[in-house]
Amino acid sequence: MSLLTRQIRAELVNFVDLPTVHKDLLRLAREVRKNAQAPYSHFKVGAAVLSETGQLHRGCNKEDSAYHALHAEESAISHMIDDEGPQKVLAVAVVAAPGSVEEIEFFNRAPEHRTDVAIDDLCVACAHCLQKIWENCLGDPNVALLGWTSWGEIVRTTMRDAYTMRFGPESLGIDIRKDSK
Repeated sequence: MSLLTRQIRAELVNFVDLPTVHKDLLRLAREVRKNAQAPYSHFKVGAAVLSETGQLHRGCNKEDSAYHALHAEESAISHMIDDEGPQKVLAVAVVAAPGSVEEIEFFNRAPEHRTDVAIDDLCVACAHCLQKIWENCLGDPNVALLGWTSWGEIVRTTMRDAYTMRFGPESLGIDIRKDSK
């Protein structure tokens, strides 16, 4: 038997040290989170995606009484496709917290050197949304994923680290930009 292992890398970063476009993504995700419709989970999520054309698109989670949920990330990607057609996603930001948390603050201080942080403490994207992002990042494992931690810091990782065993259009030899026309 062979055992395959992989180290996952996620960084806690200072908001002010991020590139401007990543700050803009996080701000947009924070704003659209306020519009979330989450009467069942009481967990509000806002997301923003950066397309390869440089445009930003936003989405929030929407739940209904059939216990169906449209996730914020898939909503933002859907808006991107509505506005631009199939495009490559370059970066995704997610801001999520219980509905009782009304104001989200990004601390402008260096992240604490925490030793008590577990990978489960970080909120970036669920597996469903990672698949949606993978479907639209055209096989690029370096796509940036940004999330907000409940203690006000930003977590940054990539699709390579967040979605380690990927399967998508490129696995089938499909280019979604060409094959959807």
